[in-house]
Amino acid sequence: MKVVLAIVLLFSVLAQSYSCRVCPVFWTQFQGHCYRYFGNPRLDFDKAQDYCQNYAIPTGADDCFSECSWSKVANLVTIESQAENNFTRDMFISLRHPGKEGQQVRIGLTDKAEEGKWVWASGSVLVEERYKYWSDRQPDNKEGNQDCAVIWQEHEGEWDDQDCASTRPFICEF
Repeated sequence: MKVVLAIVLLFSVLAQSYSCRVCPVFWTQFQGHCYRYFGNPRLDFDKAQDYCQNYAIPTGADDCFSECSWSKVANLVTIESQAENNFTRDMFISLRHPGKEGQQVRIGLTDKAEEGKWVWASGSVLVEERYKYWSDRQPDNKEGNQDCAVIWQEHEGEWDDQDCASTRPFICEF
């Protein structure tokens, strides 16, 4: 009986410590962060950010958050390296429905507050010297209303500025 109890206890401890190394169900881990693609619903920038913050993380994941010190709040994805950009682009390409979801996925980069000052939805400022991946002649603020960034799948994952009100699939991160 003591052996069975010890084995159960051991598996319980191992399961708890393992659960902190993986993301909640439907999320994918990459370089210490968790990511999730949403093709439906397609949302504008503000609604996508709200969705990430309020609805994207499943209930029942509370144990992982307390054990792993994860944030309970997700944001639209912040991209800080070429590897992360490639991961995000590849996630979009592999999970999208080509006929329905188009060639672009929303990321968390905007200059809505101040034209030309690009800020991530997580609150950090885009440091152009650190990492950026704008397509040629982008951002261009075409017609004066392109304040939110997307990844162009057909342009090798380069970024483009688009209208924030346009609805797109999006990726959340925490």
